[in-house]
Amino acid sequence: MKAYTPGTVLLTVGTKRGLFLLTSRDRKMWEVEATALKGHRIFYAVLDQRSGRRLFAADNGDFFGTFLRYSDDFGLTWHEPEQGIQFPEDSQQKLENIWVIEPGRSNEPGTVYAGVDPASLWVSTDSGMHWELNAGLANHPTRELWGPGAGGLCLHSIVADPSNASRMWVGISSVGCMRTDDGGQNWVFANKNTRADFQPEKYPEFGQCIHRLIQHPTRPDVLYQQNHCSVYKSANAGDDWIDIRQNLPSDFGFPIALDPTIPILCTLLLRTRTVETTLVSSLQSTAPRTAVSTGML
Repeated sequence: MKAYTPGTVLLTVGTKRGLFLLTSRDRKMWEVEATALKGHRIFYAVLDQRSGRRLFAADNGDFFGTFLRYSDDFGLTWHEPEQGIQFPEDSQQKLENIWVIEPGRSNEPGTVYAGVDPASLWVSTDSGMHWELNAGLANHPTRELWGPGAGGLCLHSIVADPSNASRMWVGISSVGCMRTDDGGQNWVFANKNTRADFQPEKYPEFGQCIHRLIQHPTRPDVLYQQNHCSVYKSANAGDDWIDIRQNLPSDFGFPIALDPTIPILCTLLLRTRTVETTLVSSLQSTAPRTAVSTGML
């Protein structure tokens, strides 16, 4: 079985040409390895190390369908769930793309979550072998009013609160941030003070185009989001948000990440008129930002 020496840093990189693994022992020199999904369109991949070494991938084919796959040998061979992500026949919904796969809490080693288009949350409690639709979100009373972003009506961010087994957040474009406090039975909007400049009403209850949602590693009520319309922070679990763009060169970007060991917040911004990218970091979550690198797409 394929294995890596202890201390190896491994990155999963999904592309339109397949899934690749980048490995390094010193973070200076990197090796690039293709997996058996070479040539596949991979939206997302994650290595679940809570119980073994299971690699999940969202394989969204242009012609041959959309699949959630898993590998227990670092991508040499791949398998499909016994019961995959499939909408009921009477739902009038069709799986378009799988956007995110997230391992659950550390004390729930078999739980895995997936977010898809059309916006819905799927849950597995047996390490990805069988998947079930979260009915609370699927049957939300405002569901018929949700509208897609440019990439579809996609649930792309999942945050399972490690400090509270009943609390979770999801990010949906273009619906915004939603939170459950009862284990997924009911969901509320968490978009107060986040803008939707493209809407007639700038601060609607829902309809914001959130691009990525993350949680602080040691302060569970603190959340960050990269939005279509700026970068935001919440200190109260999403009850309201503050705009922390400050000196950023643009308010539009997609990824946002927080180092789990030191408080460095990073976001990748797009200056849409020139299609220029800027990687920005800050040592404090609300401090002025420093450009790390710039370039052209």
